[in-house]
Amino acid sequence: MHSEHLTPEIAKRVQVRRSANTIVLIVNVQQPEAGTSLNAVTAKISGSARDLLGNKKPLSFKAVREAGAIDYMAQIRVSNEETLIFDLQVTPSNGPTKAIQFKQTFYVSSE
Repeated sequence: MHSEHLTPEIAKRVQVRRSANTIVLIVNVQQPEAGTSLNAVTAKISGSARDLLGNKKPLSFKAVREAGAIDYMAQIRVSNEETLIFDLQVTPSNGPTKAIQFKQTFYVSSE
């Protein structure tokens, strides 16, 4: 999500810089338990983003804990119409590492 979409209060609380060309990647790791809904699980998350030319941007995740949820957030600067491929390694505290890859194109408002 674009960091501008966070209210100033939330951005300050989770220490995110609000900017038209800064996005926040949020990862939430959950595990089902018998007879209950999904429960938040602590995890180690690492990874990077790369543009279509292969230039890498490292991602640094920090845990944000609120109301029983654990969100892992990383910030990254983007340019208008930039496409990034995200390569993440997610290791839940109670399980094996999972590799996750996805691609996203970003649009930056000039307002």
